[in-house]
Amino acid sequence: MARLSEKLWSPFRLSCPLIMSDEIQFHRVGYESRIDVRADEIESFVGAVLLTIDFEAARSSPEQWELVCRYFEGCAQAAKVQGNTPGSGGRRIADFLSQSFDSAEPSQSGFFEFMDWLNDPAAFKPRSLRSSLDEQT
Repeated sequence: MARLSEKLWSPFRLSCPLIMSDEIQFHRVGYESRIDVRADEIESFVGAVLLTIDFEAARSSPEQWELVCRYFEGCAQAAKVQGNTPGSGGRRIADFLSQSFDSAEPSQSGFFEFMDWLNDPAAFKPRSLRSSLDEQT
């Protein structure tokens, strides 16, 4: 019986060599996750978003400020779901945003715009927060 199973598995063994446990590495040399790289650029993301709104007017209105905080809480949630990375980028981003903005219910628009920025920061054009504030007024 042992020989029969060896024959059945031998083509698989030839095409898929076994990986030894000492060959498995958590991360590649020279690799840095997107979220870790973006964590160093989070202030430019926040700045780009805030340039699209009248910050002073939003800050002076409790209703508008709540929308701003909800937007950035959505961004923080998107950062957190990126998981554990060697540089803890998601946690660093979430910590920065929670220290910069009041706690609020997260908005989907903040979540998805953050994901857009994470995916392609060069093409990122924030629109959602401005749109939400315009709808309220």
